[in-house]
Amino acid sequence: MSEVKKLCDVHPDMKRYLEEDCYCPHEIYDLSGFFYQLFYPEAECKVIAQTDDITTVVACGFNDDKNPQCIVFWHDDDSGRIVDAARVDATENNIRIMRDLNLGKKPEGRLDEFEPGSMARSLGQVFKMCDMVIVD
Repeated sequence: MSEVKKLCDVHPDMKRYLEEDCYCPHEIYDLSGFFYQLFYPEAECKVIAQTDDITTVVACGFNDDKNPQCIVFWHDDDSGRIVDAARVDATENNIRIMRDLNLGKKPEGRLDEFEPGSMARSLGQVFKMCDMVIVD
């Protein structure tokens, strides 16, 4: 991995994206689309791969230094603006997979979690609280 940087120094559109384009400011969701963590422009991160289309970093969410996240930011080809982001637990396996994807390689293996099965348990708890979930 590279040296430590601030998220706002990784891509020229990062500050605007985090403050204006996230569903709510600074929220980056996991792959389920249900759970988010807050990431601020001044947060420290390490770039693990970067191309014209994608930037992948490892950073810790606000008030969570124990569970670093591997975050993928997608850029628009024409404008260079960041258009989307998603995160997964920054396990060694996930970092390798996300780096390979960022660099256009076919990754081997499956994404994992710091605590196996934790996402499924969390989703199960959400579904127990309601009869229906609406996603826009």
